[in-house]
Amino acid sequence: MSMNLIYTAFIAKLNTLTPLVDTVYENRPYSPIDGKEYQELYIKPSGNTVPYINEIIYEMSGFIQITLCYPPNDGRSKCMDRANLYMGLFPVGTVLTIDSLKIRIKGVPQITNLGVDNGRYKIALRVGFLAVL
Repeated sequence: MSMNLIYTAFIAKLNTLTPLVDTVYENRPYSPIDGKEYQELYIKPSGNTVPYINEIIYEMSGFIQITLCYPPNDGRSKCMDRANLYMGLFPVGTVLTIDSLKIRIKGVPQITNLGVDNGRYKIALRVGFLAVL
């Protein structure tokens, strides 16, 4: 349940940035449109910890990966500009709230150039998070 809430909170935040880009969600069908960019969104939990003995709450950490997929021959600039917009959307310490769950952005988002894959130029942006459940 909490993983779904975290994923939903990130989707809501991403949808505040305009213009919107088509989004491929985990385990959902999508057929790319020639000449049009899209993004893939993944949640990647990395661990749960219990900060104190006999506590009933725990901390979940991980990251959301936004993979930007741009048409070939568009150059890297347009894709990198979008990645930089997302970096500004998730500064360190930002808190996303959904229901009663608070998700804190942990660390500076990281950009990784994935090169060309399946005919698309790809850049991955990883946004770390920590949620107390």
